Amino acid sequence: MALNKYMAVNQWVPLANNVEKLKNRKEKEGIGRFLYVHLKWNTTDCQLAGHLGVIFSLSGVWEFNGKERGFQFRRLNKDWRDLIRGYYCQSITVDEE
Repeated sequence: MALNKYMAVNQWVPLANNVEKLKNRKEKEGIGRFLYVHLKWNTTDCQLAGHLGVIFSLSGVWEFNGKERGFQFRRLNKDWRDLIRGYYCQSITVDEE
């Protein structure tokens, strides 16, 4: 996954998914901008950067800086597929109980 590789070469990475700033190409380097520039996502889809951050953090792939403003993430584990799958399976099991 290109995004996980991007996260690996950086320490703390900002969310950086402001729609207006992305459209004007004034958004700082970060997850949203990476999705927009390198993966060619549209600005609306780049809003999913926040959701990816939550899912990857809860599953143990990334770490969240815990701030209310200035969200940043860093990669903790390169094995994202197994961790995401495990988190998903755990969520399903909890929901079924």
